[in-house]
Amino acid sequence: MAESVLTSVYGAPDIKSEDPTSHITRYIYKTWSPRGEELIFLVQRGKVVNMCACYE
Repeated sequence: MAESVLTSVYGAPDIKSEDPTSHITRYIYKTWSPRGEELIFLVQRGKVVNMCACYE
């Protein structure tokens, strides 16, 4: 999936961090619930390369 599709579906991330060495950008979407659920997407060169749904 393209990075542009990610932001058009989920909107702006709560946290966005970039690693210039690996060219990977991490998009984190939080639910702000007590369990701390998050969707984390890793984007490299404009394409989503990994996705994780997790909670604390």
